[in-house]
Amino acid sequence: MSPARSVLAEELGRRLRRHRLDLGLSGLEVAARAGVTQPSVSKIERGMMLPSTEVLERVLGVLGLADEHRTDLRDLLTRAVDDAADRRRHGRGLALLDAIAERERNTTALRSFSTSMIPPLLQTADYARYAARLTPWMSERELGRASALHLERQGVLFEQGRSFEFLLTESALRLCPGPPTLAATQADRLRVLSALPGVRIGIVPDSAAVSEVFPLYGFTLHDDAAVAVETFTGELLLSRADEIAAHAAVLDGYAAGADYDLETATGLLTSDRRPLASIPAPAGAGTG
Repeated sequence: MSPARSVLAEELGRRLRRHRLDLGLSGLEVAARAGVTQPSVSKIERGMMLPSTEVLERVLGVLGLADEHRTDLRDLLTRAVDDAADRRRHGRGLALLDAIAERERNTTALRSFSTSMIPPLLQTADYARYAARLTPWMSERELGRASALHLERQGVLFEQGRSFEFLLTESALRLCPGPPTLAATQADRLRVLSALPGVRIGIVPDSAAVSEVFPLYGFTLHDDAAVAVETFTGELLLSRADEIAAHAAVLDGYAAGADYDLETATGLLTSDRRPLASIPAPAGAGTG
């Protein structure tokens, strides 16, 4: 049996309890005849526990229900199990975003190297919504809260006593998570943020020679304490001194060939140089 409490689980429990009462049976009697414990029957009827398929069949046998009722309850259990699985996933993405935001708030000097997307701290609200829909560890239920958290996270850029350096490859600048129209507003956003006292944004052109190592992935340095690498399933946090130093050296190497004149760099997104590619987002992205 798997624990769950949801509208579907409660509906399943209500129906089983109603059928039991129609027969004039107690929960104890159903439990004894079905070969399960009375507390289990009680939890199932209150929507606090989902029965296994085997247990449900035993209970249905005790209740002597017609085939159509049995089919409805089997379908309801299937949907309740799927809902319970979704509920277990729900919150994982937000928990990770909360942890990242907390780390950002506790970082005095943040340095980021992005190879495929605009860093979250620099994203417009629309870009963030499209990007979130394409994030494997973010569930559909979490997208609304993720958008609000996105705006909260960016507040650190305006705080005194902090420094931020963002290094983006030209490919990251020109690859959109949604329609190409996102590119122009995102370029304007980069120009605005680059004017902040503690923010420095550089673009590594496609023509730049490979420096140190090939940029296989993006990463973020948090002071001298950790390196965060986002993966398809979450985040990898590195804290060894040699790992931090190695990533800092890679960032330094590419920074040497970066263009920090955002008026020139973001010109890549104007009429003569449109985004190389636009990743289709699921229906409804960027709305609401």
